[in-house]
Amino acid sequence: TCTKDNCESKATPVTLTVTDKPAAPVINSNTPVCEEGDIILTCTKVAGTGVQYNWYGIDGSLLGSTTDTTFTIHNATPAMSGLYSVTASIGNCVSDASSTTVVVRALPKAPTVPETVTVCEGASTTFCATNVLPGAVYNWTFPDGSHFNGNCVTITKATAAQSGNYTVTVTID
Repeated sequence: TCTKDNCESKATPVTLTVTDKPAAPVINSNTPVCEEGDIILTCTKVAGTGVQYNWYGIDGSLLGSTTDTTFTIHNATPAMSGLYSVTASIGNCVSDASSTTVVVRALPKAPTVPETVTVCEGASTTFCATNVLPGAVYNWTFPDGSHFNGNCVTITKATAAQSGNYTVTVTID
């Protein structure tokens, strides 16, 4: 109440409402992610009405706010590796943050192989992926759909049935 010269005004009420702080959502990701892939962040659902999930990037900046417990970042690069966080908010009340580390692995260079290999029927030939990388697994697919893991392919006693496209990819763990 206010007083002036012993005269008192009427009391003016103020209503205070204390809202529970939302629980911190627990964040997870699909780490490790290959370069050019999607970083998919997920979190546990927080109880309450009108919950917003606030997603933060490696520099602490807000990436976006959603009502969904999943947030996707497209076309990842190795520079996007780092700590990602999420908070939940209900109105002006914000939970503590939960964080996870995301690793984005660089794509290995495509292997170098001969463009064309010619061999006489009944003869042998070998062709190899030439940019050998430490820890790399070379995954060959043959024209008949069969597979072989190794740097070089050797064909002995070649037959016409073995003609076709041989493709190779590189995987590095």
